[in-house]
Amino acid sequence: GSRLASMMPWCILALLLACADGLHLQVPLSLPGLGYKNWLHWVTERETAEEVAEQSSRTSAGYFETHGHDPAAATGVTLHVSLNGETPALHGVGRLQLQEAEGPGLWVPWEDLPVRLHMLLAMLAPETAITTEEAPFKHQNHSKSSVGMFVLLSPGRLSWRMLCWSLRVATLREMLVPSSMHVLVHSLEDWRPRQWLDQLGVAAPVLRGFHWCKGPNRYPQFNPELFEKKPRDNYY
Repeated sequence: GSRLASMMPWCILALLLACADGLHLQVPLSLPGLGYKNWLHWVTERETAEEVAEQSSRTSAGYFETHGHDPAAATGVTLHVSLNGETPALHGVGRLQLQEAEGPGLWVPWEDLPVRLHMLLAMLAPETAITTEEAPFKHQNHSKSSVGMFVLLSPGRLSWRMLCWSLRVATLREMLVPSSMHVLVHSLEDWRPRQWLDQLGVAAPVLRGFHWCKGPNRYPQFNPELFEKKPRDNYY
């Protein structure tokens, strides 16, 4: 079904229904220049954030065209949320509905929509975020790992490509022991899991998770002192 399908007037809340398969995230949005407001829907168990962005892009282009506008102008959406953790939300069983935040909203081009969705998930449903971040990589043929790698990616750095090259060469030479790698990302421009898979090539099964790691610290019980010093860290 359409990610932007009309459900109800903007002023009425959607029903909070149980969603048996994963979290159903609802985000308020609008299409710039058209005054059209609706919900973006993401059922995390059924689809990736990248698939949601692709479907939303096609649906928006169709909406532009049917209303007499150039579909090429549908280059993104405005999310009416706050990214500082202050967006109110309604929690139901298997469902999280964000309420419209004050202000003009946040313009998001399609290529940045997946990471924005993961950011919201990390802030508002951290208990679901890790499972969702690992899900796109679970279909691969995984062997039991004896080595775990956690790559803390510094914003804007490109040295990760050398790491991917090393893993690819080790795989081709059959020198790589069973391993799993998780990438910890802090900036929008670094959320490019497809580029990592492309660079890894034959070593792609090593990648087991792509994680957003810049959000409110929601686990003070693990380290109260760190919680006071770094309220925006959410990885350990």
